[in-house]
Amino acid sequence: MEKTQLLNKIFDSLVEDIQSEKEDLIMSIEKNKYNVEKYKKCSRIKTIVAHLFFMAILKDSPSNADFINEKHPFIEYVRWNSVIVKPIDRGITLFLKHAEKCLSQRVQLHEIKKQAKKLFWTSLDNLDAAKCLKYNNFFCQAVHYSQMAAEIGIKSVLKAQNIEHNLWKFEHSIINLGNHTKCTNESFFRLCKDLENLGLNEWQNTMFEKSSTLSIRSRYCDYDENAFLHVSTLPYKVFNSRLAKKATIICEKILFLCEKMLEKN
Repeated sequence: MEKTQLLNKIFDSLVEDIQSEKEDLIMSIEKNKYNVEKYKKCSRIKTIVAHLFFMAILKDSPSNADFINEKHPFIEYVRWNSVIVKPIDRGITLFLKHAEKCLSQRVQLHEIKKQAKKLFWTSLDNLDAAKCLKYNNFFCQAVHYSQMAAEIGIKSVLKAQNIEHNLWKFEHSIINLGNHTKCTNESFFRLCKDLENLGLNEWQNTMFEKSSTLSIRSRYCDYDENAFLHVSTLPYKVFNSRLAKKATIICEKILFLCEKMLEKN
């Protein structure tokens, strides 16, 4: 069959269907009897034509308004379904849902990265404060701010890696925090250990993890079970210029590696 013949056959078939639907619609109007279920299965063009017909009646002859009972199931169906877009097939619907989910995840990850970056900037501020304190001979305070800078720097990495917050939000040990990262650089863990254990040899009670954490040792002194203070472990006695300088240097190296991990993430 030639293309022109095939095309003519397709159009003839379409015209025949429209003619049949036209007659069916006219008959329904004359008898004022409509079959909603039948219309739900008909072509969309028929529904649109029916809608235009009812709108034309209302526009050209207001006296016929009573003819249009908007609460009638058929009228209601035609008026709504002639202007509502046909439902998308299931495959496209699933695709759109997946795309929406991916977009939501990208927005969430973008927000997480922004938060991580701001957290990292805070760690840099703390490192600058540590250097300032050391320059002005506040050595134990310089160590404390170096510890805070490293702690927050590592936490910024954990935030960027979307590690569960409950695993690290109350953690202050640089070693433990470092172990939660996905870092494969052994020097990173060595630096974390060196900073965390700074001045630990002067501490007497190291059996409790919290008391042996640098964030505690750089602020408080050691004491026994009877609350007797070992004044020799007071921070200003333990942390001197050498240890303060070492703390800022180690912290700076840790933050350098943290920045590399943030770039990777």
